[in-house]
Amino acid sequence: MRIDTDAEDALIDALVSVAREYIEDFTGRSLLTQTWRLRLDCWPDVTRIALERTPLATVTHVKYYPADGGAQATLTAGTHYRVNTDAEPGFIELIDGQYWPDLATRSDAVEIVFTAGAASASSIPHGLMQALRLRVAELYEIRTTTNIGNIVNELPRFRNLLESKRVGGWVA
Repeated sequence: MRIDTDAEDALIDALVSVAREYIEDFTGRSLLTQTWRLRLDCWPDVTRIALERTPLATVTHVKYYPADGGAQATLTAGTHYRVNTDAEPGFIELIDGQYWPDLATRSDAVEIVFTAGAASASSIPHGLMQALRLRVAELYEIRTTTNIGNIVNELPRFRNLLESKRVGGWVA
């Protein structure tokens, strides 16, 4: 962007946040470490639950409300389930011989808290960092909502960089 003063640092910081959120939402990734809470009303019909933010770093806990109406309980990692942080997306899966406990009927019957994202900016894939730079520069240069008299297209390089790192879902 070739900016020589710090007069617009606050604006640039805001644009970086907007660009990061856009990239994360589009790709299903967390660029830097973030804590997420997944709430489910029931267990899946399979032995595995995908945690839809990549890269999965850790699972803090898996809690549930039992069908008998008791207090929220916690499943024990390593005894009831294992965590796979290498897959994209990462997931938890039942250990052989284990089963998902019966649940109370409520919208938040299951709660999974996990962290996802790179530990540092240097661990973010280079293509995503370049996409972030392109999006920030575009937002900085084009500050209006319309561009009258010109054909307006999203930067193809920007979208291509994101599509190569998209996790799950359909690529548009």
